[in-house]
Amino acid sequence: MLFKKFTVIHPFLFAIFPTIFLFSQNVNSSLNEIILPILLTLGATVLIWILINQLLKNKIKSGLIVSIGLVLFFSYGHPFDLLNENFPSFPIFEKHLILLSIYIITFIIFSTYVIKKDKIFDNTTKISNVMSIVIIILPLISIGQFYIIDNPSFIESEDEIGINQIDELDKFPDIYYIIPDAYAGSNALKTILNFDNTSFENFLKEKGFQISDESYSNYENSRFSIPSTLNMKYLDDIYNETKSVNAMNKELSHIAYDNEVIKKFKSKGYTTYVIESGVQS
Repeated sequence: MLFKKFTVIHPFLFAIFPTIFLFSQNVNSSLNEIILPILLTLGATVLIWILINQLLKNKIKSGLIVSIGLVLFFSYGHPFDLLNENFPSFPIFEKHLILLSIYIITFIIFSTYVIKKDKIFDNTTKISNVMSIVIIILPLISIGQFYIIDNPSFIESEDEIGINQIDELDKFPDIYYIIPDAYAGSNALKTILNFDNTSFENFLKEKGFQISDESYSNYENSRFSIPSTLNMKYLDDIYNETKSVNAMNKELSHIAYDNEVIKKFKSKGYTTYVIESGVQS
């Protein structure tokens, strides 16, 4: 009875879908991290839907207009990336201008059609409701699988797994860990500068190195990313624990040199050498 009375649910599910989907791709993060984004997007969507409904006096039409706006808003990044990859020399501002114009015109045409059309749109609303429910269920299944099936006890974290892998080594080859600081990556070099870096990567692969394709740092500069990687953990609480920028920088430097990875390798008899530029950006 309640479902029949309140038929417009798709705008609100479309609003929270990006947050739910992103969390399903980073399911090791805390559930608390998605509460605020969901509340903000859901609250903004409800407010916009109420305002449009006050103008149109039609919940169904208002819902469809809000949904198409959300779909256009959240999908903007993908076509922009495609445009950026295919036309690297084209100015960024003009790319945004072209794409935004297309999106705005599309939204205006759709909204005008919905408003002017003397139609109830019941079937369209039902289809939109079903689509929104399905796209929400899929990432929820992935999240549920992680918490219920894949990781029911939460006893062993990824950090512990990485440490155990070092403990299980039965052969001790020389290990080289190269961090090309401020290196843009082959994709960025090709897209932005039209520079083919294949020869450099092939040289490393021929020497037995593994290259992490499509990898991204969790942090914007090396003073965070290096200690995070070498200690196999995030640094979310380091500022709260140190209480000042100077103390934080000192602690970052300390855990970058006195890190868990090096400790484990030293416990296996490794001798370690660090060759660095002396500057961490």
